[in-house]
Amino acid sequence: MAKWLPPNGFACTVHHLDAKVGGSFRMSFRIFTTGKAIRSPDKI
Repeated sequence: MAKWLPPNGFACTVHHLDAKVGGSFRMSFRIFTTGKAIRSPDKI
């Protein structure tokens, strides 16, 4: 993965990233206008 940006209007925090085949990740997003947080599921 060379580069990735969150969708427009969101800030992203990467809590965990295992960037390999079969790896896992955990992220949370915050909406700029409302401040509401959205988290990725524990398992995908």
